[in-house]
Amino acid sequence: MNRVTLRWTGAAFAVLLGISLFINASAQDASTAEAAGRVDTTASGASGAADQAAAEQGARAELEAAYQQEYAFLVAQKRALQARIESFRGQGQAEVSQTEQRIDTLQGSVLGLDSDAKGLRQSMNVLQRQREAARQNADILDATFQQARTTFGEYGRRALMSRQSFADRGEAGRLAAVFTRARGLLRDLTSIRQQPGAFFSREGRKLEGTLIRVGDIATFGVAGDAAGALAPAGGGELKVWEQASADDARALAEGRTPDQLGMFLYDSLDTAAPTEESEGVIAHIHSGGPVAWVIVAVGVLALLLILTRIVLLKRAGTSTGRIVRAVGEKLEKRDIDGALDVCERRKGAAANVVAAALKNIHRDREQLEDVINEAMLRENTRLERFGSLIMVISAVSPLLGLLGTVIGMITTFEVITQFGTGDPALLAGGIAIALVNTELGLAVAIPALLIGSMLSSWADRIKDDMLKAALRVTNHYEDVETAAMRKAA
Repeated sequence: MNRVTLRWTGAAFAVLLGISLFINASAQDASTAEAAGRVDTTASGASGAADQAAAEQGARAELEAAYQQEYAFLVAQKRALQARIESFRGQGQAEVSQTEQRIDTLQGSVLGLDSDAKGLRQSMNVLQRQREAARQNADILDATFQQARTTFGEYGRRALMSRQSFADRGEAGRLAAVFTRARGLLRDLTSIRQQPGAFFSREGRKLEGTLIRVGDIATFGVAGDAAGALAPAGGGELKVWEQASADDARALAEGRTPDQLGMFLYDSLDTAAPTEESEGVIAHIHSGGPVAWVIVAVGVLALLLILTRIVLLKRAGTSTGRIVRAVGEKLEKRDIDGALDVCERRKGAAANVVAAALKNIHRDREQLEDVINEAMLRENTRLERFGSLIMVISAVSPLLGLLGTVIGMITTFEVITQFGTGDPALLAGGIAIALVNTELGLAVAIPALLIGSMLSSWADRIKDDMLKAALRVTNHYEDVETAAMRKAA
């Protein structure tokens, strides 16, 4: 409406502007004509002045009449335009009012629709949660039926789940049937029941008799003279256990419960129970791998060296006191040759050192001590023979055991990498290598270290005895010579 009003107002101003320009142009023409008339009057004389004035007067009257007419027309147009403007303004206000009312109505509708949309979204969320809960319940039911099928299958009760009538039932009916059968299974697993059946005797004969089941973890069998606890034989069969339990089986068959039951507990009848066999020494060592045999070889070598060293020390450790007394008796008589014979008859390190001292008994004290030290060095070589090697073996054996342990752990980790940790039997080989090598290494090292230390102490005592014997013989000879010189003086 404002655009229409502006359009009409602009048209009115344009008309007024045109009229003003026309009036100005007419005035200019009149002035020009008047000037021309004056010129003409001057030129032609006063005779045409009256005609010119009359003409001008007539033109001015016509112009004023035209102006008045045009002005009246413009005033009428203005009024008409103002009336139309007022009409348009009223229509515009009415349309604005209607539009505002419509907007208010639409806003109310939008708010209502928004509220409805929120309600629908909430309802949709509730339905989605209900749908998710229903899906979860369905998954739980499927898992329950699957677990029931697996559990019943493990205990030999697959018949219920495989029947067509079970599949035709609704979920509530199937669930009720599963729980009913589960209660029966629990009752069987927690009770002692008897049923006819067959089992194998220790000799391998199949016997028909009575099976007394203790839950589903142990079974006793009675068939005539054969009775006892039963162990899995593989393939769902049972066999008489190796340990004696016939009295317990007969007591259960008669309805009596012994104070103590000797039974074989099992998880499944599909796997045969292993026969109890003691592992031999060779098999035990072989389970440790090549390093275990190396440790055993080192241990055998250490044993041979220890025995050899014991023999050597036994020969070298002849009674020093007897040698000193026998040699002293000969020296009392100044019988050096007899003393040497005594040393030759008595073998040993002390006898050899004393013999070396007697052979050089006439030398100076310093020279005699040098001879004794030289003889002791020769005997030390014999006394220390294999001692260092035994101590080396005692130190190397644990390291070999550690090497075997590392190899066993590497083997175990390789098995875990390839097959995982699900089967303990696959891990047993690597663990056996690790533990057996550690065991053998310590079994060799500990005795070798202890016995080697004891033999070293024994050798040190023999060395002390050698030195003491040589010094006692030397001192005794000097005392005898001094006493003889005093008598001669």
